[in-house]
Amino acid sequence: MLGIYLESLIIATPIDASKITIVPKTKVEMFNKLSNGAPLTIHCKSRDDDLGKHVLGAGQSYSFQFRVNIFGSTLFFCGASWQGGQIKFEIYNTDRDDYGRCNEYCQWEARDYAIVGFKEGESKSYDISLPWHH
Repeated sequence: MLGIYLESLIIATPIDASKITIVPKTKVEMFNKLSNGAPLTIHCKSRDDDLGKHVLGAGQSYSFQFRVNIFGSTLFFCGASWQGGQIKFEIYNTDRDDYGRCNEYCQWEARDYAIVGFKEGESKSYDISLPWHH
């Protein structure tokens, strides 16, 4: 009797193996909030990927997506520059970001005084401020 009951609960459905994942993608986005329409140049890399150089006009953004690696050691770093300075920084570091800071979305802004980063869901006040080197 139990065998008949269990058989009626099994439903076969097609599975697209390319959509099966345990780890969601994380999106990192940098906004150019520099004054006077100043362009921002940004070049990001990981140990395995060079994402190339991008020039952002006033109000523009640049983003990329990835999955945190199985070892929990994902790290992306960037060099950013404009007429007011330059900086090299970690735009994503699993040790800092994957545990409540920005699991699925990391927002950054280039401002006149610094590069600033926001906790996920808190786009009004930043929690990281990295001043420009002149």
